[in-house]
Amino acid sequence: MKWLIGIIVVVMVLAGIGYVGLKQLDKDRQPLSVTPTTIPQPDASGSPSITDSLSPSEAETGTISGGLCYPSEVVPPGVIEAKRVTDNVVFTEEYAGSQQQGNNLYVIALEPGTYILRYGADAGGTGDYMYGYHTKNCGTGTETTCGQEEGMENVEVEVETNISYEDFSLCNFYYTESNEPVF
Repeated sequence: MKWLIGIIVVVMVLAGIGYVGLKQLDKDRQPLSVTPTTIPQPDASGSPSITDSLSPSEAETGTISGGLCYPSEVVPPGVIEAKRVTDNVVFTEEYAGSQQQGNNLYVIALEPGTYILRYGADAGGTGDYMYGYHTKNCGTGTETTCGQEEGMENVEVEVETNISYEDFSLCNFYYTESNEPVF
C-alpha cells in the first residue's frame, strides 16, 4: 500500500514539473520579425530579376507558429521561409538556434494569403541549408509515414488577418533528392 502512495506522489510531482515546464516554454515564445523577399523570376531576357521587398503592416497580418525539428538533439540556426503561392513572394525569418534562442519555436507574421513553409537548417554555419517541411505524410516528424515516397506534398496554410495558426511544425527532413517537396 505504501508503494501505491509513493507512485501517486511521484506522478503528481512529475505532472507538476511538466506543467511548470510547459508554462515556461510558452512564456519564452518570442515573436520574430519578418523580412519579406521574392524569388527571382526570369524576365524577358531569361535573367532573374528581383522585385521590391514588401513590408506588411502588423494590423494586416495573421501569424503561423509551431515547432522546429532537426535530426539531432540541437536545432541549428537557420531561416523560416514562407512562400505565398499566388505570386511566389517569399517571407523569411531568421532563427537563432535552440541553444541561442532557448527553444525550438517560431512565430511568423504574414499578410493574408495562401502559404507553404519550410525551415532551412544551417547546421554547418555555411549557408548550405538542409530543409524541413510540413508535408501531408509528415506533419510533426514523428509519423511512421515520414520516410515514404508518397505524400511529400507541402501542406498549404490560408493566412487571414488577426488569426493565429499554431502547431504548424516544420519537421520533415525524411526525403530523398528524388522526392523533396517542391517549394
